[in-house]
Amino acid sequence: RSDMLAAARHARGWSLREAGRRVGVTAGTIVHLEKARRAPSIIVAEDIIDAYDAGRERRDAPVSRGQRRGQVVPRPVI
Repeated sequence: RSDMLAAARHARGWSLREAGRRVGVTAGTIVHLEKARRAPSIIVAEDIIDAYDAGRERRDAPVSRGQRRGQVVPRPVI
């Protein structure tokens, strides 16, 4: 359910910007996810799980993509 993500964010006292910072996405993306306007990619879903689970123990440590499991995330060539 989409309201679960918003409820989890509110329970942690996070603003949309803070949630976005911790997940590694924009605040607008958090809004879209909370309102079920879009489904997260697998990577973003994992980042959400990591950030929200870690939020209880590590309130100031952002989780950034590619650092979760020592992954190298390729950047698209433009």
